[in-house]
Amino acid sequence: MTPAPKGCHVKNETATPVSDDTTTTTEPTMPKMPKTATITLTAPGGTMQIVAERRADNSARTYIITTDTEKKSARGMSQNHPSFDAAKAASEKMAVKTPPAAPSTPVAPKGKK
Repeated sequence: MTPAPKGCHVKNETATPVSDDTTTTTEPTMPKMPKTATITLTAPGGTMQIVAERRADNSARTYIITTDTEKKSARGMSQNHPSFDAAKAASEKMAVKTPPAAPSTPVAPKGKK
């Protein structure tokens, strides 16, 4: 295998030797696909993780894990998707739709004094 030219970066360069009767060559192997993608949102009251998980049949699912200040976790809102890319897109939409966290310092009400 020849090194990459100067200034170039080659990532995931793995090869499997293949031989026939007279010559030996190398064929590149497929890089491993990620099994999960996680988006973590934090707030003063705890954290929320939106997880997209790949299944063995190339389908995927998304679910949410919430953790409160006492470190108690709850999991819910599971949804199945036809592909991992669809699950990642759905988790990104959920993260955008999540309401912003409450302010950490109390805000005085406006009005008459």
